[in-house]
Amino acid sequence: MGISNWVSLNNDGELLQLIHDNGVDEELVFYLSYHHDWHTSIDAQEGGFSLEMKDVANPCAGQVNWTTSKDLDGGTPGRENSVKVSVPDNFPPSVLSFEGSSNQLTLQFDEILDFRNLPTLNVEPETGIHNVSWSVQEPQELSVEVSELVANADYMLIVSGAEDCLGNRTESQELKFVLPVEASADQLKISEVLFDPRPDEADFIEVFNDSDQYLDLRGFVISNEKEGFVVSNTSLNIPPRSFRVFTENVSDLQHAFPQSVREALVSVDRLPSMPNDQGVVRLINQSGLVIDSLPYEEDFHSILLDDTEGVSIERISYASPTYDRNNWHSASASVGFATPGYHNSQALESQASSKLMVEPKVFVPGSATAGAKSFTTVNYQFEEPGLFANIFIYNQNGQQVRQLAHGTSLATKGFIQWDGTDDSGSPVRLGYYIIAMEVWSSSGKRELLKESVVVGAEF
Repeated sequence: MGISNWVSLNNDGELLQLIHDNGVDEELVFYLSYHHDWHTSIDAQEGGFSLEMKDVANPCAGQVNWTTSKDLDGGTPGRENSVKVSVPDNFPPSVLSFEGSSNQLTLQFDEILDFRNLPTLNVEPETGIHNVSWSVQEPQELSVEVSELVANADYMLIVSGAEDCLGNRTESQELKFVLPVEASADQLKISEVLFDPRPDEADFIEVFNDSDQYLDLRGFVISNEKEGFVVSNTSLNIPPRSFRVFTENVSDLQHAFPQSVREALVSVDRLPSMPNDQGVVRLINQSGLVIDSLPYEEDFHSILLDDTEGVSIERISYASPTYDRNNWHSASASVGFATPGYHNSQALESQASSKLMVEPKVFVPGSATAGAKSFTTVNYQFEEPGLFANIFIYNQNGQQVRQLAHGTSLATKGFIQWDGTDDSGSPVRLGYYIIAMEVWSSSGKRELLKESVVVGAEF
């Protein structure tokens, strides 16, 4: 049929609607948002070929039910489609994901919904649901207006009666959710970085939620000194005391580190460049505020490692500053040299409860055994601020083998690590060692503290 006032059709992203005007109102009969990449070849995308529906008995299947015409003419106007094939659908719609604010929830389904029979929604604990809206622009999405929801409270969303246009109907789907809050600088912390991956493997940056609240990473940026990239433009929650790991290739990361936690891995389009010798990693919130920053160097790695390629640096303590080089160490060989998505292998289990405490009391330099620490920490805690310290390590014969600190300014609480090497960088012998901490106040008051430690060996 020839139509005199035919509208132009864009090559991509056009919304077509078939509407019946019954004289009283307009009834939507059918709609389609097509895209040029539904075509099966570059030639077809460039023009001259129609898109054809494969199975007219499953009209709402979307992209899976459309493809490039196989007809020699490039299309079959007025004839049976050349790509006719059965595309059955016996499954009801299911919620893939949803996000929310204090007064709105947005649900994303795995297939197009029947706009004539929208599902029933309930929230427990009971809250008012004022409006459920759907549009042909987003036919797999529902927007729901609700009474005010409270952040960090547990809710249950119950979805029932969701139908596709073939009449496949879901009885009920229950979805637990918690509304997150915006993160502050003391809550999100850089936890682990792999800046020198092996060839054909992926680097990564891990962050830790050091709080009891759910946090939203939407709009957050990971950057170096020159460039930064958004990790997610949609809601991305991180539960309390949990990790999120950002990488450009999740499958490569899982292959390199099979123990990685899949639920914690987040695929990003790009990460900022991280040079192997030194660099900076920053975590920036949606308001442009730097939440955390790590200036790293290659010698953060253990001096006892022959090769640091494919080895991450792990944070030792979340209570100590990110910028403190003593707060970072190579991941243990016993876990495969990285722990993406789970507890750091070099994490400090306890902090000083007295002026001086050594933890662990026995360690094995360069250990590859699970449960054995490859370094020890000299932990300190003082009530008086502004102290300075010299820290020496002596062997059983009273000979000084290492000076860990020389006139070092101390925080009121912190630690310094020792990897079992002497001042020349060589491993010390097995045996007992004395750690002597000479503390000076600004008034000249001196205090000498001592603790012992054992350098062991693997069996």
